[in-house]
Amino acid sequence: MPATIEARALRSASGECAQVRGLPPFDGTLSAKETDMTPLKYQSCIEACHQCVSACNQCLAACLGEEDPKSMARCIALDIDCAEVCQLAAAAMSRDSELAQMFCGLCAEICEACGDECAQHPMAHCRDCAVACQRCAAECRRMALQPREQRLSDGSRAAHH
Repeated sequence: MPATIEARALRSASGECAQVRGLPPFDGTLSAKETDMTPLKYQSCIEACHQCVSACNQCLAACLGEEDPKSMARCIALDIDCAEVCQLAAAAMSRDSELAQMFCGLCAEICEACGDECAQHPMAHCRDCAVACQRCAAECRRMALQPREQRLSDGSRAAHH
């Protein structure tokens, strides 16, 4: 299958999955209902993660459609890793996981690496991805460095570690 067909298939996959389920394609923003359920301290970071997922997926699809996709192998691989870790970090924050800060620290490192790689390429999709990655890295780093809240008030969960 030619790379351009693969790229189109990847670009349309998220929209098609949403349509099959009767949902609008995800545009990187949270609805009012989702925002109400998200702990406020995480809201901007979760949004940055979702936008980064979208930018990375668009970038990797466009890279596959380039004339020489092999030359974009590192960019594609980092796009995949970055999108995956952003989804993981957003999920951890959404459920207010006690490990959310650790996920955010990892996410910041991977977003920075992906953003640095994408910034080396002149294509608009790479430049857009670099901006989204840099924003997400900054948000995740801010989240990772926040003082930890005292979650174990009675010590009952500490016994499990």
